[in-house]
Amino acid sequence: MYLLCWQFAQFTMVAVLGIVYTLYAVGAVPALPMLLVLLGTSYGFLNNVVLQFGNSLLISSPLAGCLLGVLLLYLFLEPIFQHLPFPSNTLAQLSFLFVSCAACKIELSRIFGVEDDAHILNILRGKFTNYSDFHTLLYTCSPEFDVMPQETIQRLNETLLLPVVALVTLALLDHTLGRVRSNILRRLEEDGDTAPGVWSGVDPGVLFNGALLAVYAVMAGLIMRLKLFLTPQLCVMASLLACKKYWRLIERREVHVAVLAVLASGMCVRGFRNISEQRAIQGEYSNPELEELVEWVQTETHQDAVFAGPMSTMANLHLSTQRPIVNHPHYEHAGLRERTKKVYSIFSRRSAQSVYETLLSMRVNYVVLEESWCIRKSRPGCGMADIWDVEEPQNRHKPSLCPRLFHRNPAPFHRVFSNDVFVVLQVPSRYVEIPPPRYHSA
Repeated sequence: MYLLCWQFAQFTMVAVLGIVYTLYAVGAVPALPMLLVLLGTSYGFLNNVVLQFGNSLLISSPLAGCLLGVLLLYLFLEPIFQHLPFPSNTLAQLSFLFVSCAACKIELSRIFGVEDDAHILNILRGKFTNYSDFHTLLYTCSPEFDVMPQETIQRLNETLLLPVVALVTLALLDHTLGRVRSNILRRLEEDGDTAPGVWSGVDPGVLFNGALLAVYAVMAGLIMRLKLFLTPQLCVMASLLACKKYWRLIERREVHVAVLAVLASGMCVRGFRNISEQRAIQGEYSNPELEELVEWVQTETHQDAVFAGPMSTMANLHLSTQRPIVNHPHYEHAGLRERTKKVYSIFSRRSAQSVYETLLSMRVNYVVLEESWCIRKSRPGCGMADIWDVEEPQNRHKPSLCPRLFHRNPAPFHRVFSNDVFVVLQVPSRYVEIPPPRYHSA
């Protein structure tokens, strides 16, 4: 069900599967739980392939590569690695885990000819290097895909969630390392048949959640919107404050409960304020300019008129008017990415004639311009014209096209609608003489 509801669910499942197999490789969990997770995830994955009618993005996804890579590693390579001495066998398993999963993913994409998720790798590449292209900048210039802001960390500190989890992490490390060290010493002193295992006395569930927190922290640090995974996982780890075995310094139960009460009270100070601030938000959605645009489209255009424009506006327009559109926000589709790039050439520094030819070749009848898209710049280098400068550095010296089309002469387009936010330009056919269109100004 999780995989069925969200196309990005596969990435968290990759993290879960990778952590479980890593714990198995180091001996923290036996084979049976790992196999149950592997086979259960595989069964859910195959169900999704059927229910999504053979979704190519899912078939060639990192999850598919991870499932295949772990299965091949467990069945064929692990028996070979077992002949190696410790810790060489564990290091070899973990190294081949990454290599096999990556190789399977790349090969699946090649076999099925799928490039839908190529932009995700480019986004990660752009986070660690100076690489940038049109699609990468379109993502990373959005605040949701930027690095986690300092404000988020400050809020987590104010609710004491981050300090509490840091304290829990130190206690877990102390307990885990102490247990492992003690078990290793006993194995050296006692007979190997009766000595405890290295991970004896260590809760694998705690290790799993700690590793998952580390993965989510990296994900949220790189892409701000993924903090939706981090914050709940922080709360899960903070709950270990109530587990007495990790707090050896607190001997009496009454003292432990008192400390928990004090910490919970401190966390509630900012917590109640956050809840009050959210409940105090009142209002209703109001966008009269968009309503005017929708009303005009419904009354003044044919049912089969094709529209192009900013992805978010196109989604609203299609939902409200059922007019055909050439691009929409499902940016994970490689074909849609290329179509959107062609449409967004209207925000570049190209000539109006060149953009007109591009839109005409896509059989667009109307293109919608939004003022904020023409002039917006969330930070230096993130205006639409700046993004196009990366793709077409030879045009840097030319003026941006969109402001001229929005405010002044739109030729060879025809201005057919305008208000304070939106302008609609008709893309006339070059072969048919059409009378001047009716012009509406709100």
